[in-house]
Amino acid sequence: MGPEEIHRIKLEQVRASGARTLPSNVDWLASLPPEERARFDGAIRRRPSRTLSGVAVVAVMTAPARCPHGRCTYCPGGIENNSPQSYTGEEPSALRGAQFHWDSRRIAAERLASLEETGHPTSKVEVIVMGGTFPSRPLSYQEGVLRGVYEGLNGAPAASLAEAQIANESAARRMVGLTVETRPDWCDARVLPFLLGAGVTRIEIGVECLHEEVLQAVGRAHGTEDVRRATTAARGQGLKICYH
Repeated sequence: MGPEEIHRIKLEQVRASGARTLPSNVDWLASLPPEERARFDGAIRRRPSRTLSGVAVVAVMTAPARCPHGRCTYCPGGIENNSPQSYTGEEPSALRGAQFHWDSRRIAAERLASLEETGHPTSKVEVIVMGGTFPSRPLSYQEGVLRGVYEGLNGAPAASLAEAQIANESAARRMVGLTVETRPDWCDARVLPFLLGAGVTRIEIGVECLHEEVLQAVGRAHGTEDVRRATTAARGQGLKICYH
């Protein structure tokens, strides 16, 4: 069914109801009974490339906190600006995080609801936890964020992270990928066992540059040897790796 056919159906319904304005596709779809909505879900999908692979990608921003080593020259944000240190605070994921007071359950749930409203499938979900070096945060905070993410997918609260993970195994929205960000010097045996147990499948390592003099000049407080060690440690645990 093409856009012209959908527009014609909407016009007929508006005329029959006596409404004065033509609703947007999203509002119109939301007003339909569930059995009718299923007919049009795929036809009015906005930005189809978002889920072209069949996987819905959800970014969850963590609450602002100081980086464990201090500040790099180019970091634009920080707790004084109520934004994660390595973000401006104007990115869509940062704005969404602030809107929901950095509550990972609400962020995940609302993002999935938004995707569903625009016709995207959400049975397979990949979550990217953003906001800086996640493994450097207190373990209780990490557990809370990840439990909230699973709760957002499951649509129900859980008593613990482990309980939320088990519930997700049979949920309508399954976690098929979970990524966290980290500095190279926070990707080792101190943190990897917990992340693996929590369902993390990929580590995004903030390499930034492979020139020692540049890393030193911008105040990164790590070197290329840390990158090598982090990569080896993550690979040894079977994790996928990407650099930024």
